[in-house]
Amino acid sequence: VPFGEEAFDGAVSVESLHHFSEEEKLPLYKKLYKGLKPGSSFILTDFFADLPEQEDYFRRELIRLRKEQDLPDDVFFHYDTPMTVEHEKEILLKAGFLSVDELGSWGSTHTLKAVKGYMLFENAYFIIGTSYAGKSTMVKELAKKHDGIACEENYHDNYPDELDPKEFPCLTYTRDLVDWHDFIRRSPKEYKAWIDGVRKECEILELRMLPKICDSGKKVFVDTNIGIETLKEIAPHDHVLVMLSDPKISIHRFFDRPDPEKQFLYRLILEEENPETAMENYRQGLELICSQEAYDELENSGFNVIYRDENRTVGETVSLAEKALGLK
Repeated sequence: VPFGEEAFDGAVSVESLHHFSEEEKLPLYKKLYKGLKPGSSFILTDFFADLPEQEDYFRRELIRLRKEQDLPDDVFFHYDTPMTVEHEKEILLKAGFLSVDELGSWGSTHTLKAVKGYMLFENAYFIIGTSYAGKSTMVKELAKKHDGIACEENYHDNYPDELDPKEFPCLTYTRDLVDWHDFIRRSPKEYKAWIDGVRKECEILELRMLPKICDSGKKVFVDTNIGIETLKEIAPHDHVLVMLSDPKISIHRFFDRPDPEKQFLYRLILEEENPETAMENYRQGLELICSQEAYDELENSGFNVIYRDENRTVGETVSLAEKALGLK
């Protein structure tokens, strides 16, 4: 049965694979690995041998029984030949899975979780951080200087397929919104939850788009929504840069930029029956998003950090970014 490539969000097997040998399992697991999407998991619950000696005994007994009944190699014979948990983990890792962990056990039954990692983007350079820290400018300037590709803010909007609201409820929320006043009337917690959801969904789209973008062979500079933990899996450590500004700037200067989207929201707030209350509600949402906790998580991510400095030129910041990203 063909599994395709990166077609499935996950796979499960329960009490069935203990009938197969390593020679049979390894190609099956490789096929399964190929069919899973990056970051997804294979959950295996099965009967396992407690000791290597037990595993060897079951294998020998199967050979004896098949020989006794004169069964051809291509004829299946139902007989339990469980492996040890360690042997099973070894085969899954050989098949390409990033990690294999045991989730639980009940007697000789164990549940394993094998995770398919993301590809390592050797020619991509990711910039994360707070608003007003200069991420967009750096992506454009670095791409221009190094004859690279700039994946600017919200580049995932160029995703070629129409988004399914079941898979991307947060990204399609504004697309399918009837009255935009409802957008600004949400509570601060609702706004924060939506932003968190958007970031997670953007990560999914970016990870689908980046392999093709990186195939060009050029350096790719990305203003990204991909989370810290995922970046640690998909990129060399010195290919990620954090850019930070005072969180208060993002809150109090949100409507200062001439961005059409921000000015549109500003006009909606002014149209409310009580604009001051509407503005305060929106600012409270921004405070939750641009919190000190979020700032600290970025600052302590382990990646190189550049802090906003009004007295530093763009060229000087580019030089700092190049040094942090190993480009000079």
